[in-house]
Amino acid sequence: MASFDHSSLQVRVDRVDRVYRPGDVIAGTVVARVRKGWRHQGVGLRALGAVEAAHHLPPRPFMNVASVLAPPGHFSDGEHALRFEMELRPCEGSELLESYHGSASITYTLICTCRRGPLRPALEARCEIFVEVPSPRPPPQPAPTTFAVAREKGLRVSGKVDTRRCSLDRPFTGELRVDECAERIRSIDIALMRRETVSGVLGRAAEVRRTQIVDGDVARGIDIPIHVFFPRLFACPSLAIDGLSVAFEVDVVVSFGEGLVARESIPVVLYR
Repeated sequence: MASFDHSSLQVRVDRVDRVYRPGDVIAGTVVARVRKGWRHQGVGLRALGAVEAAHHLPPRPFMNVASVLAPPGHFSDGEHALRFEMELRPCEGSELLESYHGSASITYTLICTCRRGPLRPALEARCEIFVEVPSPRPPPQPAPTTFAVAREKGLRVSGKVDTRRCSLDRPFTGELRVDECAERIRSIDIALMRRETVSGVLGRAAEVRRTQIVDGDVARGIDIPIHVFFPRLFACPSLAIDGLSVAFEVDVVVSFGEGLVARESIPVVLYR
């Protein structure tokens, strides 16, 4: 008799990080844990890639690959391993998009199902994988851009970023300097912001990640390096498709006491 309490399915992929790129083969194993053996009407696996632009709208699939792992038959008591291999490819006329989680989302899910007849509930298991889509064009040449955070009451923070066209695989770099500040600085942060437009409706800017680069009242006139990384999943290549666009900016945020802040926004274009 099997040592587990109930029958179940589990989808396991061979790659520990579950990260794939277009043209890769998704290989893995579906483990069927069977208690008190039973007949079934087949085991199927589907790789589904879809855009979920809004909760009230149905997902829009752009990848839908199906495979039969086991024909109708009988599973005896115990564990059964079913190997699978599926190519990562889009539906005809579509293209693969990079995985992304925000108010909208772009997800890739492996869905395994097993129907067991009218007297037993069907079994289902899901496993999310993550897809990176490199840009088909060569990377742009870096073009440094200067910026300044200034207020009338004696504040000026100046600096530069090495490029506004940023690779997700590399850090966002540059430098800044506090030229003048009459008040005591509490911190300086670099905030990655995103703005989604869903079905023509522009959303509010949302903070994705904030990295503190200065703690306390820094000395004036000293160059301070900027070196921050882009997060996986919550940032993606800048996107504009039917019904959804995602744009990004980097904010330099200077914080003082009592919640007072000064900030400057730098629009950026992200690519893989």
